[in-house]
Amino acid sequence: MKDLTFLILVFILVGCGSSKQMPTAEKLSALKFAVENKKIKFVATSANAIGLASVRGIDNLMPAGSNQSNISLTGTSNYFIIDNDTIQMKLPYFGRQDIAKGYNGNDVGFQYDGDFSKYSQSFNQKKGHYTLNFSLDLRNENLYVFLYLYSNNKARLDINSSVRSAILYAGDWEVAE
Repeated sequence: MKDLTFLILVFILVGCGSSKQMPTAEKLSALKFAVENKKIKFVATSANAIGLASVRGIDNLMPAGSNQSNISLTGTSNYFIIDNDTIQMKLPYFGRQDIAKGYNGNDVGFQYDGDFSKYSQSFNQKKGHYTLNFSLDLRNENLYVFLYLYSNNKARLDINSSVRSAILYAGDWEVAE
């Protein structure tokens, strides 16, 4: 009976351990190409706004199927495109703003089309992903951006602002045309 229990335990451990897929050489090559040529298009499917717990009534303002820890962006037009040395960005924003930007109710998300600075990139061999870091100087704020690109075409975009609470986006990336 002990042998049978031991065998079952071994099969469970081996089965759980082998479910993680390693990136293929083809996928890693496509990822490397996109990063080296700075041709990346990211589209967010969800967002996670940091610091919303203190905002009362925020659940009533969220898109359908969303909560404070996972905001669905399905059906929302958004993008973050790196094309050589320029960035085009249009992303919705959910969170707390510390400094008023004026009364223009149409300018609540992140919108930018221009150059970036302080660019760096690194590859995590163990996890098989690239991390791109850079800064954006908008008209009324500075953004510190971290883009994590995975070989399975998933990505995470973290934006830290000088005047707003941080927000994280999850979604998919592809090679920009």
